[in-house]
Amino acid sequence: MLFLGRLTADVGIFVRYLALFWGLLARGGLSSGGGVVWRRRRGRGIMGAEKDSAALSAESRAAIDREIAKYPAGKKASAVMSALRIAQKEKRWLSRGTIAAVAEYLDIPAIRAYEVATFYNMYDLKPVGRRKLCLCTNLPCALRGAVKTKAAFEECLGIGAGGTTEDGEWTFTEGECFGACGDAPAVIVDNEKMHARITAEKVPEFLEMLRKSDKK
Repeated sequence: MLFLGRLTADVGIFVRYLALFWGLLARGGLSSGGGVVWRRRRGRGIMGAEKDSAALSAESRAAIDREIAKYPAGKKASAVMSALRIAQKEKRWLSRGTIAAVAEYLDIPAIRAYEVATFYNMYDLKPVGRRKLCLCTNLPCALRGAVKTKAAFEECLGIGAGGTTEDGEWTFTEGECFGACGDAPAVIVDNEKMHARITAEKVPEFLEMLRKSDKK
């Protein structure tokens, strides 16, 4: 039995290395001499993303500079979360090119900024609507009616959670705990402002309020 167990483990290791080898070969990552060659595609930026359209505006760079100034000299990387937020506000979402531009401005590897952007769900890694609604559906909010609130949003907007309306106006998502359990159900609008006690009955009125605020 011990022999069979060891044999199975060795076969598993061999299969994993074989898969890695063929993956490198398929991507052109092996040289004719057998050495590994990591090639960057021409015309591509850090992390393989186009950066031409991802450059940060002067206003965004100035805002990031103000965030950097809050930290000791040589600690620009500490401003990465704020910098990503500022970039997202300008671009509406964070493409890999935009993340790479933020990393370059902070003098950190692009992967470090990407790790932060993919960890927190308030960073949008794909295009979203002009207005984004995020409803907490964690247990406390669910117990206080968030499930019905979700259904009301989906009915009023004509989309499911995670979707965007055809006109590009609204994106509706679900989120984890906002730390506002006493004010459930809670909704965060545009990643910035939280609204409390949005029951299913209040959803039509709530959406109308947001539409009117756009006209002011």
